[in-house]
Amino acid sequence: MLCITPSLYPTGPVKVFLTLATRLREKGQEVFFWYFDELENVNDERGEKIQFNKFKDASGFDIVQSVGLRPDLYVRRFHKKFKCPTVTTMENYVEEDLKFEYNTIISKFFSPVWKFGTKKHDGFVTLQNHMKDYYNRKWGVKSSDVIANCSEVKVEPAIKNIENRILEHKRTNILLGSIGYVTERKGLRQVVKLLNLREDFYWVHFGGGKSLESTKKMANDLGVEERVLFLGKVPNASSYLKLLDVFVMPSYSEGMPLSMLEAVMQKIPCVSTNIDLFKSIFSNEESGQFEPDNIEMFSEEIDRVLESKKSFIEKSFLKYNNEYSPDVVSNKYIELYKRLINEQK
Repeated sequence: MLCITPSLYPTGPVKVFLTLATRLREKGQEVFFWYFDELENVNDERGEKIQFNKFKDASGFDIVQSVGLRPDLYVRRFHKKFKCPTVTTMENYVEEDLKFEYNTIISKFFSPVWKFGTKKHDGFVTLQNHMKDYYNRKWGVKSSDVIANCSEVKVEPAIKNIENRILEHKRTNILLGSIGYVTERKGLRQVVKLLNLREDFYWVHFGGGKSLESTKKMANDLGVEERVLFLGKVPNASSYLKLLDVFVMPSYSEGMPLSMLEAVMQKIPCVSTNIDLFKSIFSNEESGQFEPDNIEMFSEEIDRVLESKKSFIEKSFLKYNNEYSPDVVSNKYIELYKRLINEQK
């Protein structure tokens, strides 16, 4: 199998397929990566850098998986030269997510470009049934497979001074935590408003982003800056999730929340917004869920989760093992790849 990605930097969708590559190899599959960008701190992988405007012979592969806009456009551009089935996995709700990340103009321009890039693929994968319906409605995709994303936490030794900074505030507060690139789509200002409502909450966030400074300013303006710890980009941030009381994900839009799955893997209870994507992943008996921008409900859901913490942990962990573990997800991709290969014979 050939997987085409923007780079080998382990974040977002790339991280998913780096995890899957390990599991697929354990199951006897050969996996190789092509990528466009040479970045620092990438995974040590079997891969090769390619140029977007130059086709590289792919005759040695029996399936091609593309991940992201540029990989999709690359496959679309050279689709006649690929002699095997090609598959794309859509990791987000393109139109809405581009609007949140950039603006309406960017969204209206690049959404049809991305749609064009997927038109010649033999397989189309979405992460949840709600996302499948979205692409059927928006792009007219009549046939798609639903396969969830997966993630795997390799818990590394914690950096002691960072761990101590976090634990210093856990002694007297309920410790909330989140991981991710700070943008408007992530809805993290709702956590700042929550701190203004609840003096017993403390929040630690791992990750930078273009909306980080405005989020810090809001915390200062509301006078809650002493109960917020913005740690920025921290190596192996998932290793610190075990310190939390509750993991929060107040997003307005999401694809598949890897950091939430990583929290569940470490048996940390979660609270998120009740957008359709989150509701399709976990029920409200497996995670807390609140209406976006309803800060009082946000607070109540955290209390509800903490009151029945053991039950929420057990149910969400069971759901993860049954539906979102790397073993389960890799088996579904193997089934899909085999089916597409047989259909082309």
